[in-house]
Amino acid sequence: MASFFKNVSDLLYLVNGRSRSRKRGRPSQGADLIGSQDQLRPVGHNTYRTRVWDIVELPIRGLLYGDVALAIECEEMITWSPEMTTCLRLISQNCFQSSDGSVESWRVKTKRDDGLLLERSPNDRVIGIARDLSNRYSGRDPVLGAQRLEQAVYGAYGRGDAFMELSIQNDGAGRWYIERSNYLPAWSMFVEEDETGKLISYRQQVRTQPSESDRIWGGYDTARILQFSYGMRQRYGFPACFAQIESWRKMKDASILLERSAGESLAFWIHTCGEQHDNTYLQNYRSEFEANLASGQGYISHVYLPHGSDIRRSSEANPSLKGLMDYYMQTRYSCMLPTVPVPLIAGLGIVQGASKELGNLPAISYGRTIAHARSIIAEQIIYAIGLEYTLNYGYEEWCEERPFVEIAWPSWVNFDGIPGLNPVSQPSKPIEVQEEEAKEKFVQLNGNFVRANLG
Repeated sequence: MASFFKNVSDLLYLVNGRSRSRKRGRPSQGADLIGSQDQLRPVGHNTYRTRVWDIVELPIRGLLYGDVALAIECEEMITWSPEMTTCLRLISQNCFQSSDGSVESWRVKTKRDDGLLLERSPNDRVIGIARDLSNRYSGRDPVLGAQRLEQAVYGAYGRGDAFMELSIQNDGAGRWYIERSNYLPAWSMFVEEDETGKLISYRQQVRTQPSESDRIWGGYDTARILQFSYGMRQRYGFPACFAQIESWRKMKDASILLERSAGESLAFWIHTCGEQHDNTYLQNYRSEFEANLASGQGYISHVYLPHGSDIRRSSEANPSLKGLMDYYMQTRYSCMLPTVPVPLIAGLGIVQGASKELGNLPAISYGRTIAHARSIIAEQIIYAIGLEYTLNYGYEEWCEERPFVEIAWPSWVNFDGIPGLNPVSQPSKPIEVQEEEAKEKFVQLNGNFVRANLG
């Protein structure tokens, strides 16, 4: 154990300075997992919530200026909006999708894009740790394999952050390794830093204020937390979907209004009895008619009425819902993440003529989104490699190898058959040339006004 603490002291150099402990909360318990993948109740137990409005996480930490209500709306949107959930799912999956449709894991780059060896590759120890870590399993669950990291991309883009705790174990032969990983509820995680941004601790809290039931990672344990962040702003990331919250509000209102209006616009049937029939006859007639409908007959082909009776459909007060439906569709478009191609979202269309003329522009923009998501994941993967390397070979040696460590990803998937989504249709041209040509096509379609605004 003494050798462990001798090596693990180097981990403090992987984070921003030496951390200090807090008095309140659950103390560190060595190298085992501390946090809970479920949210903590005020009594400190790991229990599931029972709510009518079911969302994956009930936010405790506010999203903007401590506003918890905004965080709740954000969580609601990434749970219930078909457009937003599809966008997040596509981004998280496509990060690890290869050109033939298979899902592959990451690897450390040892060759250039043209297939030749790098001038200076990481040493065999780094390559061995990376290869082992990308294919390592804890039971049947991958530790840091591709599908394991899809949740990190989803959380980073949807909530701003995804937190993962790593369990460090000894194999009995003196080698330390990352044995398993555990995702933590993002909206319950708090990052404690000092005035200069130096990391002090991570806290999984029960309430917005620290309490005795919190879980704390301080000192050496701070090195065991991976924080995948999008749009990093000081301690926390910022959701990529924040700007769509207002559109989500409008879409909910529009869907309710459309449902109500559609029901009110349906012309109903009017059954009129003759003057010679009293209320008893009317009730018997109604009971018999509704019983026939309820019996499964559905459509009644013949109705025999006495003289003076009548069945007719009422006039339709609002024969067209086109304006409301157009508004509802527009709110659905607004609930998408920018750069995600519209044809990939079920139920949303695009003007086919324009999509053909735009050429590669949607694929170029979406490809850069995938590249950015990969960079978020790669940053934490390299940190995890460095964590295991430092524990076994020391921090100084890792500093020598770190500049040469780069993460390689599967080749980009080819969207064959979808207009405007084939990013490899002109492989001989640089990406900048393809983007400029696509912009000119767009300007040709939209006239001088767009040309002036694009510059």
